[in-house]
Amino acid sequence: MRSLTTIVSVEWKLLLREPTSFIFILLFPSLMALLLGLQQSDQQVATAQTLSFLGISPMVFGLMAFPITLVTYRERGMLRRLRVTPLSPLLYLVAQALVGMVMVVLGGLLLVIVGLTVLQIAPPVQPLGVAAAFLLGTLAFIAMGSFLSSVITTVRGLQVASTILFGGMMFALFVAGSPDASPTVKTIARWLPIEHMMRLVTGFWLPATGTIAWESVLFLLVLIGASLLIAARLFRWD
Repeated sequence: MRSLTTIVSVEWKLLLREPTSFIFILLFPSLMALLLGLQQSDQQVATAQTLSFLGISPMVFGLMAFPITLVTYRERGMLRRLRVTPLSPLLYLVAQALVGMVMVVLGGLLLVIVGLTVLQIAPPVQPLGVAAAFLLGTLAFIAMGSFLSSVITTVRGLQVASTILFGGMMFALFVAGSPDASPTVKTIARWLPIEHMMRLVTGFWLPATGTIAWESVLFLLVLIGASLLIAARLFRWD
């Protein structure tokens, strides 16, 4: 436990030294929500818009920051050196995930505070449900990041794959949910984790919009289990 705490502390300091990760995970969603939300006079529209930005931080960390960091460390031989120390490499991966989870949660909390106090969005009807849905979605993206880092061995290749996936998720997040979206786009979105994460978050935040989508819970749990299983089998330390 002490080793884990030490690693988390070190990785947290390293993450804070990376302005790009810090800004995009912690600050970017709130800044974008402010930029667009202040132009909205309709509370319902402002609420839906702000909730959409809750999906950005989990995607940035899970699809980009987390796997790229792991592959970068692998290319530099840092993971290989960890294997010959008493420190478990698995413990190091857990520490990485915990640091990212904390940053993502802080980004989500900041967005919610900004939404409630500045943008005057509707308060959540079931805040614990919202928190659970947010954490489940975040775990799903971290699991996807583990999968990506296990099947893609170079930083350049991973950057390309992460950018494509992130772009697709952003498209689904802000376009597929529109009433004007085509049936094809909506069908594709149903197979993306961001769609299920936001369906759950919205369902708990505004239960009047419909019943809780338990099939989305199952989708995310299966995604987490499958991604981690493949990652465990294929992940390489060198």
